[in-house]
Amino acid sequence: MKGKFVIELTRKSLLALSIVFATACLVLSWFVIVLLQKIHFLSIFAHGQAIDRQLLPGLLFGVTAGFFSLFLLKKPVFRELRKLFQYVITEPKLSVFDIFFISLVAGVSEEILFRAGIQPLIGIWWSSLLFISLHGYFNPRNRRTSLYGLLMFLVSVGLGFLYERVGLVAAVSAHAAVDMVILYGLYVDVD
Repeated sequence: MKGKFVIELTRKSLLALSIVFATACLVLSWFVIVLLQKIHFLSIFAHGQAIDRQLLPGLLFGVTAGFFSLFLLKKPVFRELRKLFQYVITEPKLSVFDIFFISLVAGVSEEILFRAGIQPLIGIWWSSLLFISLHGYFNPRNRRTSLYGLLMFLVSVGLGFLYERVGLVAAVSAHAAVDMVILYGLYVDVD
């Protein structure tokens, strides 16, 4: 394709992109938390309940939301989107460990940025809208993708409330669990 920048979809490129994106999120998080909120970066982990009491609620929310999302993705209305996700998983020949790694890295970096960084500044609803918009789910040219985006927006709002009421570790574990359930579910059930 002349004139276009294209990244070959390989396992190595997808894992590298995941690490680069996570690093960018964490650097941006540091700036937002330290410079805009004017708090010590590590204090974000002090928010909410004791860390050991955050994991279970996060995992329960994430696994439930992940299975519900996967259930909907398997409906005919979302066939096109499901095929795209499955292509991203199967084309680079990701392993189960790769899916776990990508999910965990996304959960950590995105939740630190959006929950601990952005949400205290603009609130749950706006940070969730920004989060889903940046993922490309609100597409005026594709109502089905936007419909799935609405579901993901509600999941994101749930992550925001989980962060507020339970803590950052709960939101991170929930996000990682949602991604793991969806990606693994699509990995083992390729059309």
